Amino acid sequence: MRISDTERREVAENLRNLTIGRSIQYKEQFFDELAEVVVGFEDYHDFNVVLEKLADLIEPQPIDGNTSDGYHTFNELYHHRAVLFSVIVENFAARAWKSKLHADGTMYEGMFIVGIETPDGQATYHYDVEPYWNLFRCKEVDRAPEWDGHTPDQAIERIGKLVDCKTDRPTTHIDVNEHGRACCANCGCDDWCLADSSRYCPNCGAEVVG
Repeated sequence: MRISDTERREVAENLRNLTIGRSIQYKEQFFDELAEVVVGFEDYHDFNVVLEKLADLIEPQPIDGNTSDGYHTFNELYHHRAVLFSVIVENFAARAWKSKLHADGTMYEGMFIVGIETPDGQATYHYDVEPYWNLFRCKEVDRAPEWDGHTPDQAIERIGKLVDCKTDRPTTHIDVNEHGRACCANCGCDDWCLADSSRYCPNCGAEVVG
């Protein structure tokens, strides 16, 4: 049974009110009032049930994606980070890349890595392929560049310094190659479908204009 943080606070406050400034003369009276606070109704005399509920209230819940600090869950913060970083990648597409493999060919199950090259080095994050792969509109590489050893603290520090860099997304237009296929005028890539009205080259990340 999952106990909400709100319920924990309410019960804790009720327990404080029960024990502060009140005179309880008999153990039976104390137990009845304790049972009312913990279980939720009067005259509940199953001592084991009351103890079990108290144990549930005291025992920490397992930490998972639904764990909250009282304001946001880990899942919510993870999603926010993905969306916010995708905006950074969008605005610095020439510096960004994504891959389903690390440099050594490994990858965490169901995940990919996306990175951006800052003036001070890499800043990278891992995300679940579903639903985040298509959120990052930048070039895809077979394998990620070799990790430069940056820590999470260094990554966010480097991202912060991008504010001093101009937005440098390259632009391109649709051209026709020697095979008669529509291609990117910037890099020659023809691995895309104009029927999908893609605005970005999947190879170099250039924005299609004109």
